[in-house]
Amino acid sequence: MVQAMVKVLLLIMSGDEKADLGVRFAYRSLEDNRFEDLKVIFFGPSQKRIVSYEGEMKKMLEELRRKGCYRCCLHKRGQEPWHREKPRRSRGKPRARRK
Repeated sequence: MVQAMVKVLLLIMSGDEKADLGVRFAYRSLEDNRFEDLKVIFFGPSQKRIVSYEGEMKKMLEELRRKGCYRCCLHKRGQEPWHREKPRRSRGKPRARRK
């Protein structure tokens, strides 16, 4: 029987134990070759969580990094996150000032 291989993207946003479950799932899937391609994106509170990893969790994360499986969505230092940016004004005709 031939199994179809699939590509998987995990988006981990939680900053609690749920993030740990996502990392464990990704690591075990990578070990067992469950997917043709596996990518993990950490966003928001999960980024703070993974920095504090120690022991087994840190080793799992390092293995994912070594295999090129994960990325973090970071904004440039000094800038507001994307969801807090001020809306841009159009470059059309300038608005008249109110008196």
